[in-house]
Amino acid sequence: MLSRRLLTGAVVISTLVAACSPSDQNKTVLYNCGVQPITAEFTAKRLTLIINNETLLFSSEPTASGARYFNPDHNAQFWTKGNEGQLVIDDNVYPLCIAAGSLPQQFSARGNEPFWLLQRKGPNASLRRPAGDRDFTQVNVTDTVEDNRWLVQLDNDSVLALEQKVCVDSMSGMPYPYVAKLTHNQQELTGCAGEPRQLLAGATWQLQGSNLSKAPTLTFMNDGKVHGFAGCNQFFGAYRLTGEGLAFERMAATKMMCSPAEMAIEDTYLQQLSQVRSFGVETNQLILQGANKQLVFQLP
Repeated sequence: MLSRRLLTGAVVISTLVAACSPSDQNKTVLYNCGVQPITAEFTAKRLTLIINNETLLFSSEPTASGARYFNPDHNAQFWTKGNEGQLVIDDNVYPLCIAAGSLPQQFSARGNEPFWLLQRKGPNASLRRPAGDRDFTQVNVTDTVEDNRWLVQLDNDSVLALEQKVCVDSMSGMPYPYVAKLTHNQQELTGCAGEPRQLLAGATWQLQGSNLSKAPTLTFMNDGKVHGFAGCNQFFGAYRLTGEGLAFERMAATKMMCSPAEMAIEDTYLQQLSQVRSFGVETNQLILQGANKQLVFQLP
């Protein structure tokens, strides 16, 4: 699974047919599933999904809510509802797919000194602060004139401004996908929003500077699984995100033998992964930080 840069810009390009119901419309939607962009071309009963220059064809299936599509050849399913989708291919669970230029229906924003936590779910939101809690029941999201910026109107006196830009938590150092600024009761509070997993999962990262003809890779999935190529063998295991960092667990690999140089690079790579404690993201680069070493990865 090789990734391209995140898609921005127009969310939906629709061809409307007069007197047709919404389910009969043909439309193309650009989604970001974590760091994996996909293009979904919908017709009344079919879906064409383009991912990493590969095309998968899906047939629609009945569902109680939203729309569901299935591809038996790749054991692939795609559920959509509103501006969101959930993609599974060959048992690989992708992060929540969000239509480019839109916000997820459910997210959290938080800040420090003073502490605040805002949790939004559809039209509702709740604000938690040491001075007291507040619930909101008519949340409205509007785009600004600038791309990838939104205003989340909570009530007449409270608004959350979000920008899709890497934000580093001021206490933990954990990166988040949105910069947040909450204006509440004439007070401005800054912080971060979204889930750190959005910056990691869904696509394949390539290790920089290995000097191998085929670079080692690393792929995070949404269900906590991780896999990749270590220089000679394929490896797999799990990863865990905590409030302050990232750790790899239960790592294993196949048992092929390669040249001494490749085996040495592989051993070093897997050992360095086991020592990772945190991560950062900078302009399509993933930086894994260990005790004494950084591993730098790039999205192709």
